[in-house]
Amino acid sequence: VYDNKEKKHLLDLPIIISLENYLTAESNFFLANNYWTMLEADNVLNIPLGDMDADIHFPDFAYISFGLPFAGNFSFNVQLGKGALSLGKTQLGSIILSDSFYHDAYAVFSLYSPRFRYAAYTLQAEVNKYLYMHKMDFNFKRFQFSILEGAMVAAPLELRFLNPVMIFHNYAAWRSYADYDEDVDEKIESRVGSYFAASFDYNPWKNMRLYGILAFNQFQLPFERKNFGDAAASIPDSLGFQGGFETSLPYKAGYFVGGIEGVYTSPWFYFTESKESSFYSKRLDLIKNTSKNINSWVGFPFGPDTIAGNFYFGYDKGGDWSAKIFYRFLAQGEMSGEKGFAIFENPGFYPSNPKEALITSPSGIAQFSHTIGIGGLYKPLSYLEISSQLAYTFIINKNNIKNNNGSGVELVLSTSFLLP
Repeated sequence: VYDNKEKKHLLDLPIIISLENYLTAESNFFLANNYWTMLEADNVLNIPLGDMDADIHFPDFAYISFGLPFAGNFSFNVQLGKGALSLGKTQLGSIILSDSFYHDAYAVFSLYSPRFRYAAYTLQAEVNKYLYMHKMDFNFKRFQFSILEGAMVAAPLELRFLNPVMIFHNYAAWRSYADYDEDVDEKIESRVGSYFAASFDYNPWKNMRLYGILAFNQFQLPFERKNFGDAAASIPDSLGFQGGFETSLPYKAGYFVGGIEGVYTSPWFYFTESKESSFYSKRLDLIKNTSKNINSWVGFPFGPDTIAGNFYFGYDKGGDWSAKIFYRFLAQGEMSGEKGFAIFENPGFYPSNPKEALITSPSGIAQFSHTIGIGGLYKPLSYLEISSQLAYTFIINKNNIKNNNGSGVELVLSTSFLLP
């Protein structure tokens, strides 16, 4: 419940350089446990106590950003950095791009005005693996609509994908690497995975927000299914849906807050014909379990083959204190989460017939998780914050094994000091 990205560093030392409102550079040095130490069952502190416990991959975010206004209401910004990025404000993590996705570096060019924003993203997921994206946001009084196109490319950085006004899909780039494969003596089924997403945000009235997201990396049109028979029917629709609402109602000196969210990801979402161009990344830790991959999906943290629901309700008194209750439901098939990464190791893992392509979530023996919890925060002083969370989880068919049930309790206590 309290996952790695929520676990706080023992010490953060940010370094910020700024030139008025035009140029900013920021980096953070920290002291914290590494990824594998955080997962150990007997680890209850965020203090690296052992020789192999510290995370030396610092800084975990670092960027330089430059921007200028022009032509009245327009501005542009260029940013180069490393660190978490997310597209879409959600409760469980965006299915398009979430801050749980690990990448080595990113570059973003954006052009924006009050009514319109255009952004071009280039993310380096691994060596010779890049995610290129274009995104346009259209803003109206109470409604925002966004559309995104992208490509995951398992090849060196290419100039054609840096063109900010090109439609990536129309390169048909998946057909253009035969000679390159011969040059590097490496045959890959597909070096390119296409990506598309659309989303909306709607404020029907003050303090209420409705939102929805559609994303897919493979979708067969009726024309394709009609004219290409089993060849088209054997390619799965790899897609996800996400939607919900959030509200904040003023009461006395604070706000009542609440929200509901639902998510569906199909079993083949984020998968392409080859693991190299599939929408995930892997990395290694330099200290512990140095030959074991740390994997992350590009979007939804729980990956494909999942149905999820989330609910929360609470009260926030202007940052002085807050309290909430929450409930989370997960139905995870045999291709979700970490199990999905293991599928990449099976030769010929991608569907070869319509039956395999048409499976729905949750596939196989589903694991069902129910989590209920309470949490709170208290800030007695401007530089001191105390927070806690208590959660109970009950799991049916744990690890996708029939009648293998389990439960657990999680307690978190945290104190943060902000030094001047």
